[in-house]
Amino acid sequence: MSNCSTVVGLVKCQNYAPEAVSAAISQAIDFLGGIEKFVKPGQKVLIKPNILNSSPPAKGITTHPEIIRALIRLVLRAGGIPYVGDSPGLGSARKGAEGCGILKVVWEEGAHFIDFHHAAHIGEINFSSGRVLKQVQFVKAVLEMDVVINAAKLKTHGFTGITAAVKNLFGCLPGLLKSQCHVRFARKEDFDLMLLDILQLVKPALNIVDAVVAMEGEGGPVTGALRPMNIIVAGVDAVAVDSVCAVLTGKQPHDFGFLKAAAQNGIGETNLDNIKIVGEPLVENIHKDFKQINRARETMLPNWVPNFIRTFLRRDFVDRPRLIKNKCKRCGACQKVCAAGAITLVDGRPTFDYAKCISCFCCQEMCKYSALKIRKSFLARVSFALGRLLSKLYV
Repeated sequence: MSNCSTVVGLVKCQNYAPEAVSAAISQAIDFLGGIEKFVKPGQKVLIKPNILNSSPPAKGITTHPEIIRALIRLVLRAGGIPYVGDSPGLGSARKGAEGCGILKVVWEEGAHFIDFHHAAHIGEINFSSGRVLKQVQFVKAVLEMDVVINAAKLKTHGFTGITAAVKNLFGCLPGLLKSQCHVRFARKEDFDLMLLDILQLVKPALNIVDAVVAMEGEGGPVTGALRPMNIIVAGVDAVAVDSVCAVLTGKQPHDFGFLKAAAQNGIGETNLDNIKIVGEPLVENIHKDFKQINRARETMLPNWVPNFIRTFLRRDFVDRPRLIKNKCKRCGACQKVCAAGAITLVDGRPTFDYAKCISCFCCQEMCKYSALKIRKSFLARVSFALGRLLSKLYV
């Protein structure tokens, strides 16, 4: 018999009409025991959405504001005091919330907005049990809350492959510190462990994933293609929730590094046999043709490859950002967010020092104008094509 933490609710939601979203969110949380199980009268409750930038809801980049409205109303019904907050990688959290429609919902529903960028909310946190994140500048307001509800958006992601509940908590690091963490934890394996450390530091009580309209393929989490999936995913265990999301996109949990690391470190549940799905049948909601992102990384090279060959392959094998000149608005966001110092501006446009580039793709993620694309080299395209061919031959 599954524990409550390994129960994941799947609820159909055909669109973002307020009534449809409210009913779906309520049912999803009822599957887990009801909002009163998680929120007690007088408790301060943080609802943490994905406010990546100020794009409107129709772009599918941020958690839809109707998801946040439904959660605020449930918290109020349980007698809690609702707060909403996040920290984009670049720019004002308040402007981001205003542009994506979340701030309007916060005011309409009588909740409070927390700007994670405000210096009063940021402090040095010691986390001795962290695997890699022992000490970090963190948004203290998150840890001062009685309850955290993690309200994520399902999208592909150039670095982690997928972003949902676990990755959404990365927003608890203030502003540009996120890109600095990409440098600090440049090895993909270390970055995955860092995400899991944040999960264990925050300990969200509930995890809700907006997959009514998801984002797929290259360009995720900003300029990927929109993919209607018409479903809400909910659970107590963020790892179990993301494992179910992985399957919904046609993959397996261990296809994503952070979920594989979670299994190896005993964090959450990735084994679908141990996850009790309630509500919609999982098998009937799998999108086998969901477009994924496969990245060619230096970490894919065997350890025995000599350094002088690695230098060549780093240039001609590893995926790198490229500029689409006619789309560039010369805003400089890419250069501001590049903590590795790999970008300089020439006549307002970025030029790349690929010897410094760590392939975190923060520049592409922060570009609102789709002026940066991640391009595969000829060697990488051949490698992935051979991999797909061999997988078909040996199935």
